[in-house]
Amino acid sequence: MAKHGPLVEAHSRDKKQSLVTFVYKGNRKTKRVGIGGGIPIGTFPKPLTRLPRTHTSYRTEEVPSDSRISYCYYPNYTPAPDRGGADEWAKWLRKNSVKPDPLYDNPYLGMTAFELPGAPKQIWVKKRSRVRSGEITQGEIHSRFQHRKRTFRVYTPALYNQDESECDVVVMFDGGVVDTLIPLPTVLDNLIAAGRIRPTIAMMINHDHGSRISDLVCNESFAKSVVLELIPWLRKNHRVSLKPERSVICGQSLGGLMAAFIAMRYPQVFGNVLSQSGSFWYSKECRSMPLPPPFGAPTGWLTSEYVRSERLPIKFYLDVGRFEQAIDTHQVVENRRLRDVLLAKGYDVTYVETSTGHDYLAWRETVADGLIALVGQG
Repeated sequence: MAKHGPLVEAHSRDKKQSLVTFVYKGNRKTKRVGIGGGIPIGTFPKPLTRLPRTHTSYRTEEVPSDSRISYCYYPNYTPAPDRGGADEWAKWLRKNSVKPDPLYDNPYLGMTAFELPGAPKQIWVKKRSRVRSGEITQGEIHSRFQHRKRTFRVYTPALYNQDESECDVVVMFDGGVVDTLIPLPTVLDNLIAAGRIRPTIAMMINHDHGSRISDLVCNESFAKSVVLELIPWLRKNHRVSLKPERSVICGQSLGGLMAAFIAMRYPQVFGNVLSQSGSFWYSKECRSMPLPPPFGAPTGWLTSEYVRSERLPIKFYLDVGRFEQAIDTHQVVENRRLRDVLLAKGYDVTYVETSTGHDYLAWRETVADGLIALVGQG
């Protein structure tokens, strides 16, 4: 198995499923091994079984044959917190080391990336030799709503200075992950060159000084900063459309939650929501937590807000990974619940479930799918 990754076998009864065996070769100091990441979830980490009289452990999982995941091993792990809070999980993560697969040299963010032969091809994330690259510039403002500096980057398409037409707008949170984890500029270069979307300007907002969680948990002051400060700055300094149907607000995880929140508050600015694995489990009880609320606590605060509100002129693209079930509240269930509410109220919704986990490995490509679904041409 060295250098070939997990062992993949055909399923005897279901052609849409495969049997994947993960193998970890330890040493005499290895007492137990767990696996975590985007695999189908049960306990966390999932324990491997030791082969008798060896230092080798294994675990076989039944997974869809189109899966794309990242995973890691936890050698000699201690029991994970039982529905613990952020402090307990942080302590556990500091105490338990993470190792990529030593038998498969395909590293990804300190883990290991793995895909089955049936996984969808990722066609938009790679630079193309005949496609010109857009330009990226830095920017900042001082937010009067948040009383601090906000930094961001702006992408302009390759032919921006040669074309006088107004551009579409994409606003994405977690600007620090752009290029390294989600190559949004490359995706936009390729989509624009292929004629799949109109020329587009993107603002990628940073969350400085550890502000990510507080910014993205349905934060009214951050929403005002985006709509009443950052968007006016973009309109003043760049040639962009003022039509909400040509503006997309986009985010992953908590960012997907915040995108749907801002669009609900300001549909006259953003007519499109692109949410990737949106954290719609969020409730007011977990405002200060990066983790979902304890088992049994209420979830879906924003979904309930959409239930109570009148139908708004917003289109939605929602995607979520089928393996996002490692937490007390079920990420897939919460996304389905929002989808059902939106459809019942008459919204235009594109909903996609992929054989992935809560993972940039999937989001880096599906962001293109979302843009095509919301503002695509042809």
